[in-house]
Amino acid sequence: MNRQPNILLICSDQHSPHVCGCYGNTIVETPNLDRLAREGTRFSSAYCNDPICVPSRMSFLTGRYPFRIEVLGNGSMLDSRIPTYAHLLSGAGYHTVLSGRMHFMGPDQRHGFLERLVGDVGPYAMLGTSTNRWSPLPPDLGHMEKPAPLLTVGPGSTVNLDFDRDVTQAAREWIHSYAERGAPRPFMMTVGYINPHCAYIAPPELYEKYTGRVNVNRSLAEKRLRLHPSHQAHIERTTAGVPRDNLTKATTAYYGLVDFIDQQVGKLLKTIEERELLDNTIIVYFSDHGEMLGEHGRWHKGCFFEGSAGVPLIVRVPGQPHERQGQTIPAVVSLIDLLPTLADWAGTDVPFETDGHSLVPLITGNAPEWKDEARSEYYSAGELNRMIRQGDWKYCYYAQDGEAELYNLREDPQEQHNRAGDPECQDVVAELRERVIDDGWGAEARAQIAEKLRGLAYYEMLGRCRRNLEDDPLVGSVPDDWRPPSGLRNYLCEQVGPDRPPNR
Repeated sequence: MNRQPNILLICSDQHSPHVCGCYGNTIVETPNLDRLAREGTRFSSAYCNDPICVPSRMSFLTGRYPFRIEVLGNGSMLDSRIPTYAHLLSGAGYHTVLSGRMHFMGPDQRHGFLERLVGDVGPYAMLGTSTNRWSPLPPDLGHMEKPAPLLTVGPGSTVNLDFDRDVTQAAREWIHSYAERGAPRPFMMTVGYINPHCAYIAPPELYEKYTGRVNVNRSLAEKRLRLHPSHQAHIERTTAGVPRDNLTKATTAYYGLVDFIDQQVGKLLKTIEERELLDNTIIVYFSDHGEMLGEHGRWHKGCFFEGSAGVPLIVRVPGQPHERQGQTIPAVVSLIDLLPTLADWAGTDVPFETDGHSLVPLITGNAPEWKDEARSEYYSAGELNRMIRQGDWKYCYYAQDGEAELYNLREDPQEQHNRAGDPECQDVVAELRERVIDDGWGAEARAQIAEKLRGLAYYEMLGRCRRNLEDDPLVGSVPDDWRPPSGLRNYLCEQVGPDRPPNR
């Protein structure tokens, strides 16, 4: 492996580590991810730093906690003055490329990447907008909302699937072109997929593959005696009116979507091998957050249970000693550790503040001491929540009412027994609560965050940012937002019509 190896980062969206072969799931088929784990390193206690899309992504891009960069929700824009790992590696001599999803909000659609192959899929893609991606909604469409994800489930074809196929194809074509040009300098490519994020609609052949083989884990919801009000509200909001059979169909489709993502990973690996780049390319697979998939009665994300805050994290480093191939590292890590890890691989220092720590010592076995800690945070209207995982303990704090949850994940991996009120655990509660509150999150900071949240409703943010950007130098420097070939009408039909035959 060269002094500066190529680096391929593959980021999926909403992939629970519970639905992955190398993480112990015996039903879903993920041979390509399993191969990466078999030839590399699997982290069994990896976490996102916010269990929703935009804050998690901006956090791992910058190596900083969401509250430090003021990215608090899915409507937040990352300040372009804040450096990312793309800036860092571009400055270290890498050609940095982004293909696909990164969920950038605002006019800056690169944030340090020198090249972007495929734009994002999102509200502007749905509307078939042009380079003026912040144009207002057409008057007759302003009232439209996507249907509840659990009401439309099953086999079919969606724009999400088309988008991910295009992302893979663009990445493969770029790698072929790079090799044909003689690999002039090392590359760092980030490939961003939107699956297995809902809609819970899988390609028909993959849906059929898992039909009758999976069930909703209702036991975790039925055994649980008491849920925090925020969980109850989420369950009622997302499952009201949903037929019970739909939950099994959604789970079946989700397994098919994970299988689909694994196939995309396999195509990327095939291209890397065809171009004889495998021995000089580090490959990392991870997801921005997980998916609850019915555990504790919850679906989607936005909470600190393992299914939502936990993420798969698999790293394959060429030349890794045979005895370390296939290793599982139980140390607690999080996605903000990616940026300093990339700096280590690139042989460069990090000249700006970061909250993460390099994973390289863990991978190489040269980490006699490790912080064994991860933090996550989640904000929405009326919710200011934080989590800390330290060793075996996970502590969740709900600032709006001061309630808490404490789980010993070694003894209680399914998080069934909240021990926050256990007299025998009060020393642990006191220590972790102090850690959560003292880290820049006192009463004054929480009040400031709450004030920002009042103006951060997703569509309010879009409305505030709608302006004519035709003269903005950033517009035109990246591809248009990705759009389905047939425009808005077919987008809506494809997204809500699970029985429509696939168009490719």
